[in-house]
Amino acid sequence: MENHFFVIDLETANLDNSSICQIGLAEFDGPDLISSWDSLIDPKQFFDPYLSRIHGITSDLIDGSPSFQEVSKELAEKVNGRRLFHHMPFDRNAINRACERYQLPFWNPIWMDSAKVVRRAWPEFANSGYALGKITTHLGISFQAHDALQDALATGQVIQKALHHSNVSLKDWETRIYAPIHQKDFTGKERSYKKEGNPNGILYGESVVFTGTLSQSRSIYAEIAAEAGCRVQDGVNKETTLLVVGLQDSYRLAGYEKSSKHRKAEDLSQRGFPIKILSENDFLALIQLNND
Repeated sequence: MENHFFVIDLETANLDNSSICQIGLAEFDGPDLISSWDSLIDPKQFFDPYLSRIHGITSDLIDGSPSFQEVSKELAEKVNGRRLFHHMPFDRNAINRACERYQLPFWNPIWMDSAKVVRRAWPEFANSGYALGKITTHLGISFQAHDALQDALATGQVIQKALHHSNVSLKDWETRIYAPIHQKDFTGKERSYKKEGNPNGILYGESVVFTGTLSQSRSIYAEIAAEAGCRVQDGVNKETTLLVVGLQDSYRLAGYEKSSKHRKAEDLSQRGFPIKILSENDFLALIQLNND
């Protein structure tokens, strides 16, 4: 179940987090929606008119709906030991508070906050703008806000895009969401692919930077480039002589047609610095000369 995960979203009747009045649960395997479930829930508490205006759920609508006590056991068993995403801490806290209120066993999934994934997958959302409405708008995902199932389905799409965008597996995200936000690896150290070039390589004296999505991991390309003689850098600067451009993912570009590295390389080139911009295939052809 490497790519399997659940997403949950809730609505509450009032400011007490335990007053759950709707639950939406979506199940995914990679890009595929496997199942979905939603239900109105009778919180046996009063409905705050303010919240009812937001989500449209009133005491009249939940007449005949199950209580949290009636659905908790089945849902808890379904997600037990599985990845269960929620966007921001509210939903996880609401489940825990409801279990406390009704003296029920706590759920035991692998809780994962999709907001933490968003903040680490897209640098532009590291510090702000990662509310579900804003990130779905940015990614072109449409959904009906304040409907628990629709929110869960939209969150699932955000997670799918984050996996593609970051090239980080679900298993690795279990750890990554607890690591520092700003482009750091799981040990907390700054991620770097810097390497010195092999003096005997055909490209010795060149300084290379990679951008875009490549057919192999950045670490593998760093090894290949260094063996061919390149000094591998993390970012474009005045010492850079080669920029290798992979597939440009529109979600990474924040409205631009080219990556920030690509734009900086073009700027430096126009100012007279000797930077060559190559496609991944052209770079591989150069590397092959090193092996002939």
